[in-house]
Amino acid sequence: MADKPTFPPTQRIGILVFDGFEPIDVFGFVEAFAIARFLGTGYASPPPYPFETVLIASKIAKVKSANGPSVAPDLDLSQALQRSLDLLMVPGGGGTWPLLDETSDPKSVAMLVDWMRARDKKVRIMASVCTGAAVLAKCGLDVRASDSTRGGSVGLIGGIFEFRFVPHIRPRNPSVC
Repeated sequence: MADKPTFPPTQRIGILVFDGFEPIDVFGFVEAFAIARFLGTGYASPPPYPFETVLIASKIAKVKSANGPSVAPDLDLSQALQRSLDLLMVPGGGGTWPLLDETSDPKSVAMLVDWMRARDKKVRIMASVCTGAAVLAKCGLDVRASDSTRGGSVGLIGGIFEFRFVPHIRPRNPSVC
């Protein structure tokens, strides 16, 4: 009888969702992680799988994307603080700017900033896609904008932190656009 194969621990991936997130920024990640399998196993193989992905929002309620479907988050911010995550990814999208607007909802912005800083101390990788870099920057987290956003967003993000934008450079960190 053959030995049962052993696999490394499942990596837990959290993706922050908010009204106005860009669907491809979220669903592209979700799909890539969802179809991954350990070497020597197939798509129909039973667990364990290399990745577990959860969607996180400020509260457990439907979240509308920028130009597509709504999603139901798996966890709210307080529940997510109790869970172990290996990676937290912040997508971009038109909803990034209202999410960070302290003039309209300073309490929510402060709560998000505090939560992101707390998560940053607990995750191995903090990543962003496109304008999601502005969320990391707003929280004072280490971001290289030349690696994390596109030219059309440079001016908008530049009001939050200083950076230099160098187009056509391959990303050196987990932030992509």
